[in-house]
Amino acid sequence: MRVLIFSLLSLFILSCSSIFLLDSKDTKEGKSAVVHIYSQDPDDQIEYAKNLSRQGKYEKAVKIYLDIYNDKDVESEYREEALFNIGLVYSNVFNYKKDFKKSIFYLKKLLEEFPETKFREKAEIKIENIKSIEEQRAKE
Repeated sequence: MRVLIFSLLSLFILSCSSIFLLDSKDTKEGKSAVVHIYSQDPDDQIEYAKNLSRQGKYEKAVKIYLDIYNDKDVESEYREEALFNIGLVYSNVFNYKKDFKKSIFYLKKLLEEFPETKFREKAEIKIENIKSIEEQRAKE
């Protein structure tokens, strides 16, 4: 009976326009299925990636941001935000895999590819802050 319900649920999920990620989780009571849901709408994808980042799942967040950025059919405002957020993820102090060079790379890519971006001022400030941190580290 469980298999039938799970199969029907899976078919329903696959027929929707939203993306569902099935995951299994070990609990004290045994295995349980966890369904992560987010839509294909760029707004929702960006919000989902932000939530992943807040949870410390930086690599997954970057993958989603890169998917948004690389999709040329997505409006430029979302692609811009994706690049900006990648820069933030790579410079996040809580990210143990932080990489200031990658952060600067993506922030500069944003400024070069989208010169009129609404993130221009924030990206420029972030780049300068990172350079300042790197200069201070070089002196130590």
